[in-house]
Amino acid sequence: MSQAELAKLMGYADKSMIAKIEAGKVDLTQSKIILAAKALRTTPEYLFDNDVSYEDEQVWETIKADPRKLQLAMWIADLDADTLNRVDKILTAAFEL
Repeated sequence: MSQAELAKLMGYADKSMIAKIEAGKVDLTQSKIILAAKALRTTPEYLFDNDVSYEDEQVWETIKADPRKLQLAMWIADLDADTLNRVDKILTAAFEL
């Protein structure tokens, strides 16, 4: 996601505020942290967790590199528990062939 896209989703006029946030020059309010998490399709807790493993980073880089994988990840993130279980069974069966 570009800085301009994130800025728009967070209600900023342009990407300059996102650049300041990334550079650590601006402290965010709780409401802006929540908006950022929603825009990035994650949780505020994840944004604050500095203990991300190398494997997590590799998975994320792989997902970001292919728009189809990113779209699938976004769809899966929005599934309720029952639907997620059904999708899991389908994919498990498909890859066991």
